[in-house]
Formats: sequence, C-alpha cells, structure tokens
Amino acid sequence: MSGKNLIASAVWWSPASTAIKGCSANWLNGYCPNWRQRHKPQYQTMVSFLRQDIRTELPGGEFDLILCRNLVFTYFDEALQLATLERIMTRLRPGGWLLLGVHESLPANTSGLKAVSERLGLYHYE
Repeated sequence: MSGKNLIASAVWWSPASTAIKGCSANWLNGYCPNWRQRHKPQYQTMVSFLRQDIRTELPGGEFDLILCRNLVFTYFDEALQLATLERIMTRLRPGGWLLLGVHESLPANTSGLKAVSERLGLYHYE
C-alpha cells in the first residue's frame, strides 16, 4: 500500500457520533470486518469511522485519548511531525492521553506532554 493510500485509509474512532460517516460498506468491511458483531450494542452507537488525511484534517471535537500509532512519528519528517502534533494537541483535552506506536517517539523539544512510559509510547497532556 502506498503512503498516500495508507494515509487515506486512516480510521478515526469518535465517541461523539452514532453513525458511520463517510465510508462505504465495502470500505468498512474491508478494514473492520464484522466490527458490529464484535462489540456490545451500547458501544456500537459510540463509534464512528472517518476517512481523513491527518496532514490536512482532523475530526472535530476534543478527546480524552488519541491513538496516533505507526504513521506520523514513523513516516513523516520532523517538520511535518511537529506541525501534525501541534494540530493533534488542539483536539486533546487537558489531562488527556496520547498513545504512539511502541517504536515511535515524539520529536525533540516537544512541550505540554509528559512521558508516562516512553517504552509504551504513552504521554499525558498536562
């Protein structure tokens, strides 16, 4: 899968919506087969799928937890990492958590995030 397609296929999970937006049934089933059967009905209504390019757009609202794994801090150059992180931070609530992939780390001179476990890629937004 090319980098462009990988980014285009990124999935955002949002507890704010009760619908699956912007995704065809084929796309959803290709990336998350039978996801509704694997989750209790009360959780199904809290999930939405958005197809977005993290370099240019983010889901609306604020989040207590953002999973940003195996893309931004693996494939982007440092300047794009910093720009994307700055935008991600606008969506992370104070006291929230940012989780990276285990082989990723934040760029030098990142402020506002405290490493809880660099080994696990877990950061707390103070």
